[in-house]
Amino acid sequence: MQDEVRREITRRDFIRRCAAAGIALPALPVVLAACGSSQRTPTVSPGSTAPPAGNQELTVGVAQDEYVTSGLKSHLGMYPLNVNVYEPLVRLDPDYSVSPQLATSWKQVGANTFRFQLRPGVTFHDGAPFGASDVKYTFDRIASGGGGLAGLGPSSTRVVDNLTVDVTPMAPNLRLVEQVVHPEYSILKQGTVPGLKGPGTGPFRWVSYVPQSRVIVKRNPTYWAAKAKASGITFEFVPDATSRGLALAAGQLDVAVALARPSVASLKARGAVDIVRAPVGAYNAMYVNIHGKPPYTIGADPAVRLALQTGIDRHALIQSVFSGLADPGHTLLPAPLLGSAASLIRGFSYDQARAKAALDGAGWKVGSGGIRAHNGTPLQLVLVNGFPDAAANAGVPEFVQASLREIGIGITIKSEPDTNSYSAVLGQGAGDLFLETGSQNDANPAFLPEVLFYGKPPSQYSKLFDPGPSFDAEISAALAATSRAAVDRDVALAIHQVEDVAMVFIQLAGIFAIFGLRSNIQGLVPNPSDVNQSWASIYRAG
Repeated sequence: MQDEVRREITRRDFIRRCAAAGIALPALPVVLAACGSSQRTPTVSPGSTAPPAGNQELTVGVAQDEYVTSGLKSHLGMYPLNVNVYEPLVRLDPDYSVSPQLATSWKQVGANTFRFQLRPGVTFHDGAPFGASDVKYTFDRIASGGGGLAGLGPSSTRVVDNLTVDVTPMAPNLRLVEQVVHPEYSILKQGTVPGLKGPGTGPFRWVSYVPQSRVIVKRNPTYWAAKAKASGITFEFVPDATSRGLALAAGQLDVAVALARPSVASLKARGAVDIVRAPVGAYNAMYVNIHGKPPYTIGADPAVRLALQTGIDRHALIQSVFSGLADPGHTLLPAPLLGSAASLIRGFSYDQARAKAALDGAGWKVGSGGIRAHNGTPLQLVLVNGFPDAAANAGVPEFVQASLREIGIGITIKSEPDTNSYSAVLGQGAGDLFLETGSQNDANPAFLPEVLFYGKPPSQYSKLFDPGPSFDAEISAALAATSRAAVDRDVALAIHQVEDVAMVFIQLAGIFAIFGLRSNIQGLVPNPSDVNQSWASIYRAG
């Protein structure tokens, strides 16, 4: 259900109808095999030294093509789909720890400077040696585009020798090493740009890219570490998740990324398909516009925000819209990142009586049609759905609409087809609620709170959602903290401000990626951050 539902339905009716509807599958020119399936846990690690599987081409179905291929924001092959052509200095492991990649070690050598010792003997795909000048070129290029979250400036990167670089962010930032795991910090050969398919150092090298159609890569025979198991991978762009699942079941794909949750049970029953789940690495949530200009000012009322927090049955949402395949956790960060400090964040439970009492106490009285009003202003909110696209959040806006209707809050759904159109609406502040599925894509616990809510300097997000000075102070402390325990505490206290105090972030579900694999595909180790996924270890058995 992606379009706005104009009829008024109750939450119970919504759940009943979802359960009765089954899965509507589009017709495809495929023949589905009636074979059994199973769910399994991957057993091959990305660092496996087992020999390659020979001349073995695999096909992976992925979501829509969102590459930017020109300008300083070009990240072809890197982001959001990482095809392992390029590599960063350090990598993000599935447990959110940081491991060596093109850098073998690193240390803090000044108040705000980090020294990276680079891996010797690495070459680019064209045979050119990798060295410090390539790191400086890459980081200077990032600096010219704004510096990224690491805050790189034009003089941030200094070559010490051919295998040593010092990196100093423009502002105090002791989270730099945790941030440069992101594929946007992957190292380019000096003088090249990713939009032109420049050579990388990764386990795969370029063959071809056809926009909106496919990316083809082949094994790098001179890779510095264990060679890729597959001789080549074709990444097919299949925007519709249900279609990806059907193509997988028909044998047209070896792997399907981000399966549609309602189709998982059907796929397991229909074909020789195994299901592998990644750890929780993302969230589905709404942000409340608390700094809006007319007519988007209702979110500034804390009573309304409390009603939003307590008026949605998250467990029912997960069972219906997500087919039970989501986590009810209440923070925007995956559990491993905060450790015991996560207990500082309380969250909210479903409590319609509390929601109604809050609205009653603030003067929002039930009017005609059941929608509340205050001083002639109806409690009607615009919910903008569109990140990463409207389809990614399918069913959620309608569930929220039906749930909040029961406590007297009206919701108008505005669906945006892609990130660019959503971003335009966000930049205009043209909404009361903004629905997103977001991801934790680096090892820095402050990453998501900073990019979404931090007001120093103001961003497209923080202009609408910054909770205020207390939050900003906690994030500033986290960026400057020297111990991980202090980082975890400061970030947890910042999220406490966002969720428990300001109530500007409404967590709906913790999200994990679901991969579908033909039963003879082995070696996939899902990364909770899909942009950091490694493809080097997968192969076809037998």
